[in-house]
Amino acid sequence: MSKGLPIQAIDFTNSLGHIVKPGDKVIAISAGYNHSVKIREAEYIGCRVKNGKVQSVTVRSSFKNQRYNHDKGRYEQVEHLRLSTLPACRIYPLKVCENNA
Repeated sequence: MSKGLPIQAIDFTNSLGHIVKPGDKVIAISAGYNHSVKIREAEYIGCRVKNGKVQSVTVRSSFKNQRYNHDKGRYEQVEHLRLSTLPACRIYPLKVCENNA
């Protein structure tokens, strides 16, 4: 388990050979319950390394949601920031994806 390891802001090379630097925009792919797949745009923060091997990568993403404001009596748009640790290390640079489109 990689939770006890510190997050290191170092370059990461993914399974396709793309090099991702801290602060780069990436496409992060994560798996959830019942084999659901979540794909979102995020920013690469760093990775956890143990014995020279990357255990997981950490990304920061933002998403919008609606919340009911009881004082105003209506729904409002709220933006959330989420730090996600991805044990499968499936991140891909956004600039590579844009160049191929």
